[in-house]
Amino acid sequence: MPTTPNLDLRIALEAALKRRVPDNFIGNYRDFVKWRDLLPHMRYNPKVMHALAKIAVDVWHGTERVNRYELLRCMVRYRTRTLPVAYYGPKEVPTLDLLPETDALLFGLCLQIMTSRHLPVSNAQAADMKRYANVLMMRVRLNDDRVDEMVMALPEEPTLLNRLLRYAEPCAAISHWARQEMQHSEWAYRRGEVVAWVLNEDPKYVVPDALLRADFEEMNRRDSEIAARHLQTAQQQVRLQHDFPDLFSEPEDVLGFLYTEDEKRMHKQDEALRRFNEMFPIRPGMKMPMTYSQTMKIGVPDLAQGKKLFEANLDKIRSNCMLRAVRHCHLPAKTKLALFKKHYHPANDFQAVTIAKSLGHAGMLRWLLENGEREKGVRQ
Repeated sequence: MPTTPNLDLRIALEAALKRRVPDNFIGNYRDFVKWRDLLPHMRYNPKVMHALAKIAVDVWHGTERVNRYELLRCMVRYRTRTLPVAYYGPKEVPTLDLLPETDALLFGLCLQIMTSRHLPVSNAQAADMKRYANVLMMRVRLNDDRVDEMVMALPEEPTLLNRLLRYAEPCAAISHWARQEMQHSEWAYRRGEVVAWVLNEDPKYVVPDALLRADFEEMNRRDSEIAARHLQTAQQQVRLQHDFPDLFSEPEDVLGFLYTEDEKRMHKQDEALRRFNEMFPIRPGMKMPMTYSQTMKIGVPDLAQGKKLFEANLDKIRSNCMLRAVRHCHLPAKTKLALFKKHYHPANDFQAVTIAKSLGHAGMLRWLLENGEREKGVRQ
């Protein structure tokens, strides 16, 4: 039930249906406490959002007893929830853009929350607060200084990589960072998105084969570590089931005894196979070749066979990477279509259709249809 009196409730509901919420609707933390239950349902006002951001920054390190968790949660709900479009005129659908001064406040606050190891909330709320800060960071405008701060904070908070690679507008600072990081295989799983930022500055760029090979070796190294953990778990499982058959009758019993929930997720065998879906979707269902250990009764990646498969399909893998880059870059539609045609490979037709549909690019879909008809005629 709302915590506000009935009269205030009626006033708030009337304000929610009005054309505009007053700029001074939230003036201090007491106003926020008064209207926090109804604020997410009201018309979005950038100045009200700025007031909330200013309150959050002011009270974050203060000694006053405040509910920081609820304040951040309300900001996310207020920014992401609006009334149905039917409540507005045909050209009055609200946008959730932030004021420039709000950008500065939210960037500093969210970066601090995401990189802090100890937050002034309970442990149960800390993970949610980091997630809320990540959501608020999504629409913050970035400049050179902010990009530099995020890059420096990447080792502490890997989630910031999403905010860089999936930034919604062209940004020269991110493109410059991507060019510098291009030779590092640390981002092997995100290669297509990194290449996309290079394409923004240089549409003629093509990822070199040497870099794809380096990415493949980095994935092999990670898979070897995962396989080693699997084998260690299997050895412990055999030993425990042999020594204590009544206690450990099922493999899940062994995992529950040896590892926490997070560690059990790390030991899942699917992680060793996922990279073929990420980097090598040559055909749906294609996976890393596996071998089977008769001693440990477990499958492990066959890296030698995987390398042969990689070399035999290198042109398809390059096409896959470049198509992903075309999907994520910010180039004009005509330029994207030209790059799409240039890097298309028939073996990647499923992914190409998926990318064209996700972009809503009718030209790509039409070209794929015509190209498919031509190939069908040639085969006949």
